[in-house]
Amino acid sequence: MILYVEVQLHMTQIEKLVEKILKTKTDIEFSDFKKFLEYYEYKLIRKKGSHFHFRKLDSPFITIPVHNNKIKKVYLKEIIKIVKL
Repeated sequence: MILYVEVQLHMTQIEKLVEKILKTKTDIEFSDFKKFLEYYEYKLIRKKGSHFHFRKLDSPFITIPVHNNKIKKVYLKEIIKIVKL
């Protein structure tokens, strides 16, 4: 007799956030973007004016402008390309 067990996979909050960011078609909140980069082991190393600089060991800097606590979609698309390599 074979028993089938249904296994449900529960997504963590950060996994849901990553999925949301990858699918977004609009600007996103800086706080969500920061969590996204931290999930991929990037650290905020510097802030100068409206520009935030993130760095991951053995990776180039990521500099992102933030206005009204939002990150524009165009920057988000470029950052996703860098992070997901």
